[in-house]
Amino acid sequence: MTTTTTLARALADAFETAKRDNGDEFVRLREGSPEWMQEAIFAAHGDGDMLPNDWSYRLCSSMADGIAEALEYDADADLDDALHEIADGAVPVYTGQRLDWLASHLHRMGMVDEAIEEAGGLSGKDGSGIAEAIGWAILRECEAIGRALVDAIEGEAE
Repeated sequence: MTTTTTLARALADAFETAKRDNGDEFVRLREGSPEWMQEAIFAAHGDGDMLPNDWSYRLCSSMADGIAEALEYDADADLDDALHEIADGAVPVYTGQRLDWLASHLHRMGMVDEAIEEAGGLSGKDGSGIAEAIGWAILRECEAIGRALVDAIEGEAE
């Protein structure tokens, strides 16, 4: 395995599921994870545009797994090409999950607005309704998270 692949797997394995006092499960970075991983998660949260939140951590974990798997399959994989596919696989398919993502942070409404604008609006006739637009916005967030994680992995590998 290459250094990049090893670092990607280490990042993916650094996530764990924990329980809050009320029994709710959440994803977090393991206690004692290296500083570069903590900085990567901060960057994946928009360099502070959003406070740490459960959805971003879940998406970080999913993207880290996808990146590690892509590199384990092909150590020379072009991650710029692979990120869209990895991100697409991280987008929830159920409308309820998409609405939970939207409701989790006010900043995400603006993300959906941007996705709708980029898509040229919603017609509803071709299935491009609000749930689809939320999916587009989640995809964009996943791609941004993936880019932040890849940058951190490649930076640490240097």
